[in-house]
Amino acid sequence: MNNTYLLLLFLAVISTVGHVADAKANASNSRIVIDMANESVDVTTGFTGSDIVVFGTINSKNLKLSSDVGVVIVLRGPNSSVIVRKKDQVAGMWLNSDSIEFRNIPHFYDYAISLPENQLANAQTLIDNEIGLNTLVFDTEDKDDRDDALRYREFQEALIRIWQQEGNLPLGSKNIKFIGDNLFRADFTLPASIPTGLYEVQAYLFENGKLSDKRERILEVRQAGLSAFINHYAHSYSLLYALVGFAMAISIGMLSAHLSRKR
Repeated sequence: MNNTYLLLLFLAVISTVGHVADAKANASNSRIVIDMANESVDVTTGFTGSDIVVFGTINSKNLKLSSDVGVVIVLRGPNSSVIVRKKDQVAGMWLNSDSIEFRNIPHFYDYAISLPENQLANAQTLIDNEIGLNTLVFDTEDKDDRDDALRYREFQEALIRIWQQEGNLPLGSKNIKFIGDNLFRADFTLPASIPTGLYEVQAYLFENGKLSDKRERILEVRQAGLSAFINHYAHSYSLLYALVGFAMAISIGMLSAHLSRKR
C-alpha cells in the first residue's frame, strides 16, 4: 500500500514538473507576453466598476516597437443573446412594436492599439480577428431580420448606441502606453452594469502588416459578499426566494399604512 502511494506521488510530481517546463517553454517561444494586475474582479453590493491594467512585453531582443511593429490588446466577453425592442406611441401609450434578437455577441468589448488600424494589417485580417468595433458580427437567427438590411442596421446601431452610453462598447480605440522599448501597458474600465462571467484578454503582435503572434488570458468577473449570497439563494431556492420577497413587500406595505394612520 505504501509503495503504491509513493509511486502515485512520484508520478504526480513528474507530471507537475513537466507542465511547468512546458509552460516555461511556451513563454520563451512567445513573441508577445501579457499579464494583468488582477486576474479576477469581485462584484459586491456597492460595485461601481473596476479598472483593468494589462501589462505586456515583446519577447525578443532584436524586435522593438516601431512603425512596422504593432500591438493590439482586446478585452471582451461574455457572449450572450440580446433582444432590442422598438417602441411606438399607440393611443397615447408607448408600446413595443418591433424587436430583433442578436445572438452570440460580446456584452462588453474594448480594445487598445499602438498603431492606427489601417497600419496594423489589411481590413480582412482585422475582420478575421475582430479587431475594431466595426468588425463585430451582430448575427440573428431570423432570416427575415437579415433580409431587411435597413431595419437590421437600425436595430444594430440602436444597440451600439445604448451600450456605448453604458460603457459596454467603446467610442474609439484606446492607446497603448509605452514603458520602454519592448514594455507596454493598456488600461480598461469595466462599468458597474457588466455581467459576471469569463472575459477574454487577447494580445496580438503584427509585423509588417501580418499577424505574427497571439496570446490570450482569462479575466473572471464574479459576485462576492452579500450579492453573491443573494444570487445563489435566488437560483437555488427560487420558490422560497419569491415567497420571502412577497412576504417582505406585504409587511412593508402594512407598516407604511400603519404609520400613515398614526400620523
